[in-house]
Amino acid sequence: MALSPLPANNTDRFKLTYFDGYHNHSLVCRTADVGFGTVNTALDGFLTAIEGLLGLITIIGLELAEAGSDVFNPSVWSGAATYGAGGLSAINRPFSLSFTGRASSGRKSRVFIFGVDSPTDDTWRFTTSESGFVNDAVAALTAVGGTFLAIDSLTPTWHPYANFGANDHWVKVIRGGG
Repeated sequence: MALSPLPANNTDRFKLTYFDGYHNHSLVCRTADVGFGTVNTALDGFLTAIEGLLGLITIIGLELAEAGSDVFNPSVWSGAATYGAGGLSAINRPFSLSFTGRASSGRKSRVFIFGVDSPTDDTWRFTTSESGFVNDAVAALTAVGGTFLAIDSLTPTWHPYANFGANDHWVKVIRGGG
């Protein structure tokens, strides 16, 4: 049964913008009214957990759009200035990891991170049993109640894997010389 659509601005949304050495990207998390400190801790915990799979990313800033609004306003970032190590290999520019989950309502939740500088395996998926970094990242997503929610404000159950893939938009940008 199909779920009725909800407005994109149904929840508070924090947008963490970062630079991977080539392009700016944003990691968005939906939250309940949990406060800046909780969100900073959750985002820092997730990035710290996954940084072993990242080339160097530099944090640009954190913004908040409150529920019902499409305007993102600057917020305070208290996490590290950088995560990962070394320069991102040019061939890996369009690659990301996506962590997915599902709330009890059936609504999906997804967190993308670009700047992934690691080899794939033949399944294009890293399970928590294959990668300690993915295991720690899933644990970080799970541990923060009220943060990383589905669009209906419910807490998702995160799948025990991260999907690895190339984003078509970034492939086109690179083909165009960007």
